Amino acid sequence: MQEAMRALLVIAHGSVVPGAEREVWALAGRMQERSGLDVVEVGYLDYTEPSIPEALAACVERGATEIVVLPYFLAEGYLVRKVRRAMTAAMANHPGVRLREARALGPDPRFADIVMDRIREAAKDD
Repeated sequence: MQEAMRALLVIAHGSVVPGAEREVWALAGRMQERSGLDVVEVGYLDYTEPSIPEALAACVERGATEIVVLPYFLAEGYLVRKVRRAMTAAMANHPGVRLREARALGPDPRFADIVMDRIREAAKDD
């Protein structure tokens, strides 16, 4: 039996600000380096391309049979639910592909360290 080819699909909101997507693509590049996955793609809910269905299709076209979806959001709120709905709809076009969902980022207690770093950085500007 052939081993599943895994992909990572990072889903972000998107922005009307040109170039804002560079930060998400930089993260995706770092994740590809660290994970060793051959397939890492980014998709967006709104404003920015590729859309979620386009990014999912790109994963499948590159050979992915199992996709881990990372909702790049701080809370398990409305936008994460919107990601789930979009993924469910898009998956209808890709029978046989297994989908796994990672949790949103924000509930992780390690974010407190990042927040404290940002507060210290801001205090240095005085």
